[in-house]
Amino acid sequence: MSVLQVTTTQGTDTGLEDTVVEAFKASLRGALLCPGDMGYEDTRKIHNGMIDHRPALIACCAGVADVLTGVRFAREHDVLV
Repeated sequence: MSVLQVTTTQGTDTGLEDTVVEAFKASLRGALLCPGDMGYEDTRKIHNGMIDHRPALIACCAGVADVLTGVRFAREHDVLV
């Protein structure tokens, strides 16, 4: 079983088990990208080259329901958005 390191809303690091991440992924209509996934690097980049963030998860929301699911997931697991 693997663990994905994420930052909490308090600024500390914690781990999410792969089963939790997979359940979140299954609950979305859009894609959920993790570091190392195809498309992660292109998706995380923004136009301003001075900003280089590497989020633990990127939810590519396919609609309002995905946004709500993502916010609920972040709140339940105390994940920084």
